[in-house]
Amino acid sequence: MGPVKKLREILRSVDLQLKQNRGKVDALEQGMLAQTLRIEQDMQARMDALEKNVERYILRETAKLEQDSKSKLVSMENKFQAAERTLQKEFRAVEQTLQKQLQDAEQDLQSKVATVAQDARLCDQHLQELERGLLEKTDFIENQIKQNKTDEETWKKILSTETWMEKYGYDCLFSNLQLAVVEQQVKGNRQRLQALKDTHKGETCFIIGNGPSLRAEDLSVLKQNHAFCFASKRINKIYSETDWRPDVWAASDLGYIESYYDEISAMEEKPLMLPCQSIINQNLPPIANAIYYPFLQVGERSDAWFNYDIEKGVHFWGTITVKMINFAVYMGFTKIYLLGVDNSFPVKTNEDGTVVFDLSQKQHFSNSYNTQQEMERIQQETGDLLKSFEYITKGFHTAKYFCDLKGIEIYNATRGGKLEVFPRVNFDELF
Repeated sequence: MGPVKKLREILRSVDLQLKQNRGKVDALEQGMLAQTLRIEQDMQARMDALEKNVERYILRETAKLEQDSKSKLVSMENKFQAAERTLQKEFRAVEQTLQKQLQDAEQDLQSKVATVAQDARLCDQHLQELERGLLEKTDFIENQIKQNKTDEETWKKILSTETWMEKYGYDCLFSNLQLAVVEQQVKGNRQRLQALKDTHKGETCFIIGNGPSLRAEDLSVLKQNHAFCFASKRINKIYSETDWRPDVWAASDLGYIESYYDEISAMEEKPLMLPCQSIINQNLPPIANAIYYPFLQVGERSDAWFNYDIEKGVHFWGTITVKMINFAVYMGFTKIYLLGVDNSFPVKTNEDGTVVFDLSQKQHFSNSYNTQQEMERIQQETGDLLKSFEYITKGFHTAKYFCDLKGIEIYNATRGGKLEVFPRVNFDELF
């Protein structure tokens, strides 16, 4: 076979294979088209089924939600109705209570109006009696003036400036006498007392009591804020807990001064305010850093007069605390805070009805403030001490009255206690 013929045979063989391959390709393409069509049809069928399932699910869930919503709505309506019934019931109860209170208030008001009317009638009667008494006294004074041939204009001038009792009476007379006697032993005492007057005009100070509520940390706060402080008696029992010290220390109890004279003499505070009687009556040696003030004891249960000028005398009051208020006013302070002034005395009632000192409670900030002997004396004098606290409270009322006249503000910053004479303030909010 020649080369040409062989080549032809090869070409025919190749052409035949190409035709066969083309047929296979065509068959594959037709198969793929058919398979694609089946897949598309299957996908469409699945999508249709899925859409129907979704629709059925949506319809089912929507129906369920509608049912739940209706159920919840019914429940909420029931709760609302129940709440409405409760509110109506409470409203009726409140309305009834308010009506009862209104009726009680009206009755109370009517009672008070009747009382006020009665008081007004009594006041009118008292006023008429006072007017009659005043007329009688006026006639008596006029007769005395005529009898003694006293110059009327001189008397009017005296009465218009200062009452006779304040200027020439008991207070001034005995105070001058006390100061004069002390001056013989303590030269310059009156001058040192006078030098205190108005030294802190318009300023603020603290008066520290020795009650159980007093805390050393509060005193440290006062020192940090440079507060001017008055304190008294055995305040030194707290010195070991704080570096605070009072600017003025005071005492008036003559028995205490005599018992603790050595302790007082060792105090470095300046000044120490002591009553003239500690020298005049007790004959105790003068203390170098002390200023002696005139002390008036016009009967321990008598009403006292608040002398703004302590040269005219400091009255008893039953407590050193009111005396320290008097000192503060004399020195010009116009705002005074009380701290540790509990004004309380711990007592209890026994089964037989007797009132005795309650040893389980603290009377002062320190458990060692009083000696055992002093505690026993306190137990024996419980009844008298209760009366003393009534008198002391009255003294606070009197001090407030006189300070209010001068526009001097006094506040109680004590933590607790029973002193309610002065407006209370929170110590922690003062600084």
